[in-house]
Amino acid sequence: MLLLDAFTDEAVVLDEQGPLTFIQKNNGPARGLAHVHLEWDEALHDTVGNTQCVDGRSVSSGPDCPPVGRIRHLGSKFESINDPEGGLPVTANADIVGIAGGYGWLLDLDGGAPHTLQISKIEVMSDTILLLSIAYPTTTSFTIKAKAAYWCSESSTNSCEELFSEVPTVDEIRDSPGNIYHFDQTTGLLTIRVAMFPQAYTGEPDWQLYDFTDLGQDGKGYALESFERDGVLLPVAGYWQMIEILADCAQDGAYCTEAPPSITDYDDVCSPGFEQVSYDRCCRLDSDECEYAGAPASDLSSMPSSTPSHEPSSKPSQSPSAKPSDEPSLAPSLTPSDKPSSVPSMLPSQQPSLEPSFVPSSNPSHCPPSFASTSANSSS
Repeated sequence: MLLLDAFTDEAVVLDEQGPLTFIQKNNGPARGLAHVHLEWDEALHDTVGNTQCVDGRSVSSGPDCPPVGRIRHLGSKFESINDPEGGLPVTANADIVGIAGGYGWLLDLDGGAPHTLQISKIEVMSDTILLLSIAYPTTTSFTIKAKAAYWCSESSTNSCEELFSEVPTVDEIRDSPGNIYHFDQTTGLLTIRVAMFPQAYTGEPDWQLYDFTDLGQDGKGYALESFERDGVLLPVAGYWQMIEILADCAQDGAYCTEAPPSITDYDDVCSPGFEQVSYDRCCRLDSDECEYAGAPASDLSSMPSSTPSHEPSSKPSQSPSAKPSDEPSLAPSLTPSDKPSSVPSMLPSQQPSLEPSFVPSSNPSHCPPSFASTSANSSS
């Protein structure tokens, strides 16, 4: 599923013929795409390809992938009062693709808060912040780890797991390399940053925020996989590493027994006096002052225009900027010298001054040259 629709931004363009949806990347400071795969209920996911989410199904076989939850962007612009559908559907085959760099993605499953959630096949650029939030009962505690592939070997220079630590604010998560979490005990909202890390290790030995220029272990290859051609780089997901959220709550199957609180104050992402206008931006409606997710308020005029102009910014001048001068702009640089610039050589040159030409220096003449007659030369 693609987490991108007409609610995402005021400048979204929908091409029904595609069908394609376009959003301007330069309308925000950290916009980008992200992909994750989610698993939380083994029995549910085992139905994929069997009783649901079946390729090549007939029209009479029922829904191919019925919704089991919803996911949406965080913020009042995306609350149910503005989007009655509550976001886009999450199915048993929960591959989520969408735009990131905003206030975050909010996951809401029909069965309740997931007891164990595994986040894998992560694809996101290191300079695009992907926050994932889930509401839990307020008494919940967590063990959150990043886990490398099963073949990882722990050593003094190689780590296979990274235990996340809790911090008091979401802003700290934005500025982090991705190994911390925040839990709001009033709203019950858990928030983590989802970042790519290598398949074979989680650190060397310390965790870091990797990008696509970091070399792999022993200087071989790169730490993160990617595909690049003609200056365009695409992240490539690893299939074995994951981030695992383990909730300490009373359990009913794959979910926490107790429901999260109904309070949704976490959707108040804007500062006082600002209103959310995009998934990553809040603005004052009476001015051009805006603020972006994780960034202070700024003048909107400093950002690129929402629609590029097809015309030049100013018309060409109909007349030259100044009249032509009747005098040369500069006097001759030097007066002629009375002496040659170099002393003549006393010895003949061993080679001609120029290579012989293979082409005649001018076209042959059609008329023979004229010479003075012999009689005239001897007339005296």
